[in-house]
Amino acid sequence: MSCFKIPDSLCDEMTSMIQNFWWGRKRDERKMAWLSWEKLCEPKEVGGIGFRELKQFNLALLAKQGWLLQTKRDSLVYRVYKARYFPQTDFVHASVGHNPSYAWRSTMAA
Repeated sequence: MSCFKIPDSLCDEMTSMIQNFWWGRKRDERKMAWLSWEKLCEPKEVGGIGFRELKQFNLALLAKQGWLLQTKRDSLVYRVYKARYFPQTDFVHASVGHNPSYAWRSTMAA
């Protein structure tokens, strides 16, 4: 999740699996959801369980990769990306470019 953007449909499917497991739902059987999913995703300090919204969590981890590219300029990943995707500028002004890797497109999506 921290290097690649997971498709929204897959995030929705994983969220559905978590909900079904948490609420004890089976294929033909529907059970009562005692709390809304939004309430379960609230932090524990506020009274929720602390589940994560997978789409937002994935984007936050990708944004962290972007932050590391801005601050850790001596890392190998920065040097490889710099040589391939933004040799004339810095990461902030970089564009997706022509024929990018999935990892680069994912980082730029955040």
